[in-house]
Amino acid sequence: MRTFIISILFVVCGVLGFLCQMLYANYFGSGKEMDIYFSLLSIPAIITGATGTIFSSLFFPTFARFEKSKLDDYIYKVKIYVSRIALIISIVGFGITYLNLSNIIDTDASDYYNLALLLSSLFWLNGYISIVNGYLASVQNYFRNFLIVSSTQLLVYVFIILSVVLLHDVLGVRSIAAGMVCSAIVSLIINRYYGNLFHKSNANVKIESTKLISRVCMIIISFLPFHAFASIAYLWAGRLEYVGGISLLGYSHSFGGFLSTAASMGMATVAFPDMARNLASTDSEIVHKGLISFRGQLEVVFIFASFVAVFASLFAHPIIEILFMRGEFTGESVNNLSAVLPFYFIDGVLISIMNITRNVFYSLEKQKIFAIISAVVTIMFLGCSVIIANNVDYVGVGVFEALAMAIFVLLSLGHINSYNSIFSIRYIINLMGQICILIAAAFVSFYVYNLTLAMQINNLLSLVVAGLVYVAIVDIILSKVFKSAVFCAVNKKVFRS
Repeated sequence: MRTFIISILFVVCGVLGFLCQMLYANYFGSGKEMDIYFSLLSIPAIITGATGTIFSSLFFPTFARFEKSKLDDYIYKVKIYVSRIALIISIVGFGITYLNLSNIIDTDASDYYNLALLLSSLFWLNGYISIVNGYLASVQNYFRNFLIVSSTQLLVYVFIILSVVLLHDVLGVRSIAAGMVCSAIVSLIINRYYGNLFHKSNANVKIESTKLISRVCMIIISFLPFHAFASIAYLWAGRLEYVGGISLLGYSHSFGGFLSTAASMGMATVAFPDMARNLASTDSEIVHKGLISFRGQLEVVFIFASFVAVFASLFAHPIIEILFMRGEFTGESVNNLSAVLPFYFIDGVLISIMNITRNVFYSLEKQKIFAIISAVVTIMFLGCSVIIANNVDYVGVGVFEALAMAIFVLLSLGHINSYNSIFSIRYIINLMGQICILIAAAFVSFYVYNLTLAMQINNLLSLVVAGLVYVAIVDIILSKVFKSAVFCAVNKKVFRS
């Protein structure tokens, strides 16, 4: 039941994050200030975007090797190292950002420059606290205090929502950054208090700092496609002659992020411990069973994410119109966002797959291979942004980002399959057949949607009717997939936990 609650909290975080995007669209639209916001936010996010996951992957095996009497001392001393490294990263990061600020925001106008300087300062301050929080959260997760970690994640969105609603007239876009920093400080206090980490250690526990830093760097590299892609996309879009392109990509990333979080993070969290035990076994049969279990988890995540993505992509325009078309978000913004959004729904499906897949590499202790694959696809995407440059618009940026993520998925799954063949041609064809059924069902529902509009039924009700038709068709045709043994087994595990 605890795991079920945590999965629900992941979804609630996604919903609140989505609500934040609606508030941004309403109060700030998709103009130059939001372009600056998304551009500067994405830079520290390259490192801070998944610090909790990074530290968990790094320290869980290390924590397990310590005796209980020495573990608290080790945790405290590592916290000191992490705090110092985080401070250095934040100072250097802010310095580099400051020196390149005019190039990043592509303007020397004093108002925009001052806004960018303040936002950059707040984002790097938030980055420092987030790195420390990420380590403390990994400690909480190790001791199975999952609810504390999930609750502090909720605080981020709660503080941002309150800050934007109450202060947007006074601070404008700055209100978003203010909410972030406040939530980070409160989360730091909560994590330290419940982690009992206010006490100084007097033990003589040695830490191999060089080895520790090298492993952290390797894991950061392995997460580049998850977080650096956004920065590359924003910098690419910033060079295009279209004001608002960056913010449209930012909103699109948020949709894709919501989809990937809702579809996979609960599963990834629940399945990781058992997967690690199975794949670490010296018995090849147990390892194979672990990989078969991974394949089942992957199928569930892929089908569920695709189920949402196919419908949302086809109905992107009416969905955006209903959710965003108010305040500063105009009809033109709706048209422009709906043009690029389908590619980020595809991106969300692919990230969902990788949220599950990366655990396999960590469980098999193939972090170095995963880091190499991550670096290769990141360099490829960065190369496209330089070589192609102004030959595409912001939609083209989204297309290339989705293609780069698809290559990331194919290379990663291809390596796993070469290690232990679990993806047969027949299996892949069957999976693609299910996606074709989803697409066909979506087109039928789109036809129904147009019929209801022709009957003078309003947009929202027509969309609801189309959604019900889509769900009904999928349930009838693919019921055996959604009620398969694998799906039931996963749900049984979730509720039992």
